[in-house]
Amino acid sequence: MARPKNRQLVYGVHGVIGNELVIMPVDRARFLALTWKAMVKAKTWGALKTLAPPKAYREILAFQESPRSIRAGHPFYYFDMTPVRRMLTGSDWKAVEVELSLGLNSGPLPASGPIAKALAAEAGTSLVSQYVTAFEVGVVPLDVTGVLDARLSSQVQP
Repeated sequence: MARPKNRQLVYGVHGVIGNELVIMPVDRARFLALTWKAMVKAKTWGALKTLAPPKAYREILAFQESPRSIRAGHPFYYFDMTPVRRMLTGSDWKAVEVELSLGLNSGPLPASGPIAKALAAEAGTSLVSQYVTAFEVGVVPLDVTGVLDARLSSQVQP
């Protein structure tokens, strides 16, 4: 199994769709940040192709009804775009819920399990994921990042 080059994770709160906690590999976060910046800045499809990572441009183009008719000088409107994100199917989410309801042992999650499969699909590679702990946060969604940061910082060995 190939390991990602950079195994660091980042987390944050995503507030466009709702206040969701998002945890992902740092390389994926950088890719998404570059993609978002390109989509907001680009005024034409040609500019988007220049500014966005090549894989992101191909994914965005694939969501268009007539990708072959798009030309470099055609206007690009970020707010008209279908979000470029992978979603789990209803049955995949159900499998994740079942795995969570059975309880997770500390240690690596089974690679064949629904949670590990969902994470690996997002990363586009094999990924070792591990359940460490769970705790109640008990704050409003906007404060979740601060609480998690304090919790993680308190567990780091000096």
